[in-house]
Amino acid sequence: MVAAVVRWPNLWLIPAFTDETREAALAMAIYHGQAAPLTNVNPYIGAFWNYLVAAGFWTFGLSPWLPRAVSFVGGVATVAATWWLGRELGGRLAATVAAAFMAANSTHILVNSHVGWSHAITPLFTTLGFACLARALAGDDRDPQSAPSKAPWLIPAAVAFGLAVQTHLTAGLFLIGAGLTAILMHPVLVQTRWPLLAGAAFFLVTANLVLYNVATGGHSFTGGLEHVADYTGEETGYDTRAYGENFGRLTLASAWILSGAIEKRRFLGESLAEPLLLLYLGLAVGGSVWAAWRRRWLPLLAMVPYVLVMPLVNPKYEPLLNGRYLTPLLPLVFAAVGLATADAWRGLRGRPPRGLRGVSTAALLAGVAVLAFYPLFPLARYERSTERTNHAVLVASHVVQTHRQAGETVLLDRGLDGIFQMAAGSVYKSMQLLLGGHDVPYADVDGRPSSINEALTEGSPRLALLHGDRVAPLRRSFTVTPVGEQVRGAGFGVYRIAPR
Repeated sequence: MVAAVVRWPNLWLIPAFTDETREAALAMAIYHGQAAPLTNVNPYIGAFWNYLVAAGFWTFGLSPWLPRAVSFVGGVATVAATWWLGRELGGRLAATVAAAFMAANSTHILVNSHVGWSHAITPLFTTLGFACLARALAGDDRDPQSAPSKAPWLIPAAVAFGLAVQTHLTAGLFLIGAGLTAILMHPVLVQTRWPLLAGAAFFLVTANLVLYNVATGGHSFTGGLEHVADYTGEETGYDTRAYGENFGRLTLASAWILSGAIEKRRFLGESLAEPLLLLYLGLAVGGSVWAAWRRRWLPLLAMVPYVLVMPLVNPKYEPLLNGRYLTPLLPLVFAAVGLATADAWRGLRGRPPRGLRGVSTAALLAGVAVLAFYPLFPLARYERSTERTNHAVLVASHVVQTHRQAGETVLLDRGLDGIFQMAAGSVYKSMQLLLGGHDVPYADVDGRPSSINEALTEGSPRLALLHGDRVAPLRRSFTVTPVGEQVRGAGFGVYRIAPR
């Protein structure tokens, strides 16, 4: 309930629509029977998300709000999955601490629980995979020569990791740490049938990606490298020369995300001078090391390969929007912090004089609660101050729905693609999502008089969403009348356009 309450405000308003609109458009095409893809818009992402959203359309009806609603549900479910992972590693107190940190994490709230794209739900499935793996390896880890009795849990773990890879290929990096953990804790597992069955389950869940790459000669990987090349500027995609710099960015961004920062851009010296950033980073590192010392190897071993490889292929980790590359690490970190907290709580209850036990344990839990929920404050400040919202496109959508005549096709100016919102998102793509999601027919125009004349062949006026720069030139040939509310400074508006 806490996770839902803090994720619900501004769900469709902040952040502004990104290229999530392209993934929603593919889901709409599936819903209309116009596509049956094996991959998402990008070839290194499976089509699971698109079919999931399309299933939502089939169940609840076509709606532009549904993709972000799915992310919202996935974000809340990730908090529950974090609780489960924390319980598997350290019991109920550890679970509660881990879930509290995850529930209040500002990047997970604003990005993974608001933005309607496939990568939003990657942490849900990686966390479920880790929780299942932790249960599969539970038992007497001091006897590595005996297979754990809960080894069948490797199969649901493989299913969860397969779904994670469906949502973004980078989730596959966690398989390295998961395998290392299993071998370290129970090497005899490789002699049983369970790893083989788990592998079969993984390939079954990712069958669409397997088929696609067999047919295209591994285009998921080559397409991924092409996308990485856009990030790094290197033809090969990965960039070894900037590895140290990228690792530093990852480290700083981890401190920002853990402490609740949204759009901080600080140099190394400035960041290291901030005690709050160092506190949260130290908490994460210390908790993971403590978990390893307690023979709970999963957090550390799962994170290390991911953290070491990511700087090769990605230089961007700022909380908004590229913090999503680090959010799959958060449940592991918070579960380790929960374990350390639970151990400290038990230690305080046993050592101080009886009169101080209640005070010391209460102080510990209060301090942890403050650290867990502090990120909500910078989140609230950001949401109050930001001007990068969907307000203008939502107003335009409302005006269209209010003033559109029955059966009217709305004209959509392709020039709106030049008004950017966030990442690769634009007003044009946002209006495609909002019009298509409300089942409003629209036709593209390029703003030239000839294109408008062609769209007005019947001679009747039409509603048109126009770039502000188009209006004055078009008035030489057409009657262009503003309709409804015009958002100041938006750069576009809704007009009724008619032949003279």
